[in-house]
Amino acid sequence: MPAATPTRRSTRLATPSKARGGRSPSPAAPGKSGRATPASAAARPTTGPATAPKKPAAGASARGHHVEYEFLGPRLGPAALILGLPAVCYALIGACNGVHGCVGGVGDVLSRARAGGPWPGLPRPLFTWPAFWAVPAWFAFQAGLHFLLPGPVVHGAPLRDGRRLAYKLTGLANLGVTLLLAAVLGFSPSTLAGPAASRLRLPAWVPGGGGAAAALPLRLAWAHDNVVPLLTSACAWSTLLSLALYAASFRGRSGPAASKPLLALGGDTPSHLYNFFMGRELNPRGTAGLPGRLGAAVARFDWKEFCELYPGLIGWVVLDVAACASALSTSRTIPPALAMVTAFHTLYVADALAHERAILTTMDITTDGFGFMLAFGDLAWVPFIYSLPARYAADFPAPLSHAASVAIYALFFTGYAIFRGSNSQKDAFRSDPASPALAHLRTLTTASGRRLLVSGWWGVARHVNYLGDWLLGLAWCLPCGAGSCVPYFYAVYFGVLLGEEKGEEKRERVDPVTRVKKGGPERGAPMSITHTSLSLSNRPSSHSPPRPAGRRGVRPQVRPRLGPVLRARPLAAGALRVLRGRVKREVCVCESRVWGGVR
Repeated sequence: MPAATPTRRSTRLATPSKARGGRSPSPAAPGKSGRATPASAAARPTTGPATAPKKPAAGASARGHHVEYEFLGPRLGPAALILGLPAVCYALIGACNGVHGCVGGVGDVLSRARAGGPWPGLPRPLFTWPAFWAVPAWFAFQAGLHFLLPGPVVHGAPLRDGRRLAYKLTGLANLGVTLLLAAVLGFSPSTLAGPAASRLRLPAWVPGGGGAAAALPLRLAWAHDNVVPLLTSACAWSTLLSLALYAASFRGRSGPAASKPLLALGGDTPSHLYNFFMGRELNPRGTAGLPGRLGAAVARFDWKEFCELYPGLIGWVVLDVAACASALSTSRTIPPALAMVTAFHTLYVADALAHERAILTTMDITTDGFGFMLAFGDLAWVPFIYSLPARYAADFPAPLSHAASVAIYALFFTGYAIFRGSNSQKDAFRSDPASPALAHLRTLTTASGRRLLVSGWWGVARHVNYLGDWLLGLAWCLPCGAGSCVPYFYAVYFGVLLGEEKGEEKRERVDPVTRVKKGGPERGAPMSITHTSLSLSNRPSSHSPPRPAGRRGVRPQVRPRLGPVLRARPLAAGALRVLRGRVKREVCVCESRVWGGVR
């Protein structure tokens, strides 16, 4: 989710290896652990994952930078993720849906796994032509609004070639128009009439068009009833988009340097599969050369920034509203739990779009390429996985007492206050570190010359914004009750995402003793959820930053406080492994960010 938006964490996907990077960068310093960024590549040698040092790949010198592979790259990991991530989406829908029922708690899942089933199963069909064309139509609708609606044009952060790209920001306007249309298609008397509602017939010249079965109902509840074929379409179109962008990244290959696109360092490796997964071109944009204002608007269209925020995040809210429309058409009422979840999601996405400018300084925009990882996360993972609680609340409504509702609302707004306050402080520091309004904040200077906040919100915990973000996610899962563990996937997944290594001490060679002396939170402090090596022996870890000598030439050991970490994250306790006297937590993430974002 960017620092101020959910998209970075929202689009990075949990995987069995790494340091997507999917979450927002560490406070006040964009950068990603384990990646050679322009600011940090010259300040440190290339390092690898916590399990073993990485070696520069063959041919790296020809590209002018060290090549580091993440996600068990260059072939096995990307191939497994390209196939496995869609499988996770289908498995979650198959485990819980309104057609075949839903699994219960964790105990029920384990007993079914030991017995070999039975499992609820996926609703059929898996593919329909109306759903296949609905996804590109939705993408085109959002792109059309982006071009037509008014919005400020701002410039992003400087790229490594010195350029600052222009971006048009219409996120909130897109969301407003979309919600108005969703209200008409979802809650007008004609659309609540059921399947007999009006239909939009696909033309005969498109594949699958021309017949009665190819008509697209103008009824929002249809999206809730056809979530599986829509997911199939999103997987297909995100893959096609990734292939097209990867092929386009080779334009101007034999021409002058000025005609070649700027490539992402992490996607410019000898492995084509790895480059396709990570994204080869840094900022793919529209075709330049068209005349007039239209040409300027097309040339300014940034595929990565658009996909990060518009079709996926707004699509997430639309699927929630579709669940409300489906519940209203079948039971003539919207369950309170569903209304609460939808309101939380809508506020969260509106907040992200209101702070759209903040995404321009995040790693997703300045450092990551746009490949399958981000495209799938933006177009498939975010809308279909993050809307799980709303779909569950529509199909299996749980009763909510007044006391429970008040407690959940309090949890949500507490998380929102932490999330928005910390991210706003970080974004203000990134935008203008010398601002008088920030003069009271203490900072720490890293070996590469960058400054990190160690007071204010960032004196409470090293990544206090992640704590607020996780509280928000937990709050919109709790209304689903205790009937099933499936709607809690987001909270668990995001809790694991918080364990992603963002160690500024490691990446920037920040001495942990110096951090504590400066007033910042120490390693292992409560709510500090980001270091991957907790040394319990007197031998320093080979992956830890060098510690300064003490008074008598003995290196002081910073003993981690494991108790608060384990109490704060019991799920992560199972991932702690004892190996040769050391405890190492290795949580590997593929996001968005994520998108999710998640982002």
